[in-house]
Amino acid sequence: MKYINLFLIMMFLAFSSCSKTEYEKKRDLENKIIKQTGQQLYKEKKLELGGEGKSITPGEEFLGLYFDYFKPLTIDEARELVVYAAETFLHNLNSNEKLNELIAKPYPMSWIEIRIYTKAV
Repeated sequence: MKYINLFLIMMFLAFSSCSKTEYEKKRDLENKIIKQTGQQLYKEKKLELGGEGKSITPGEEFLGLYFDYFKPLTIDEARELVVYAAETFLHNLNSNEKLNELIAKPYPMSWIEIRIYTKAV
């Protein structure tokens, strides 16, 4: 009997530690989309993903992508790149069906943060 109880406890611990919480599933999907978006923007615009940032603090939520761009840009060119990157990232987040099942409403543009580090002209 003692061994059966020990076996049942071990099985419970093994199976309960395998399931992910909704937060973990959402985080994993966001990380996958961040990677995919970084690869997409490198292919399309030669933006190199240098980092990312996130906050889940209520009222201060954001998802950020930080890029390096190794060519000089004018202000207008930089604006176009930032807007394109933000719209692409937001589209990739909101069009992911698995992620949409885990969130109450689509990600707003106000949560997207894009930074591009480059040489000024």
